[in-house]
Amino acid sequence: AGDIMVKKGHVFIMIGECDDGSRLLLHSSPPAVTLSGTPTRNGKEDSEAERLARKYMEKIAPEAYGRYPKNCVRGETFLTDFDAYTFPEEVLPDPDGLREMSVAEVLTELIG
Repeated sequence: AGDIMVKKGHVFIMIGECDDGSRLLLHSSPPAVTLSGTPTRNGKEDSEAERLARKYMEKIAPEAYGRYPKNCVRGETFLTDFDAYTFPEEVLPDPDGLREMSVAEVLTELIG
């Protein structure tokens, strides 16, 4: 949780990797800031991350979700074609233990 990712000039924040290998990320792609999920590592769609993205976008940004539901899904390249920056504990402490939580637990902690 919290890694900064760069994909061909596009910057996003990794929320985490789900048990099925899909990843949930937060990014701003016009026209809205969006939670998006990737497929699983073997390409299976309707992954855990995609389901969580849809659930939480509908909860926290229903207008954006209603207009742009496809923004909740990102392709397999978001699993492989990126550079990552992980903040060391001494630079960015994690007093709430988010790095050790599941993606669903992180979302519950941050959003409720």
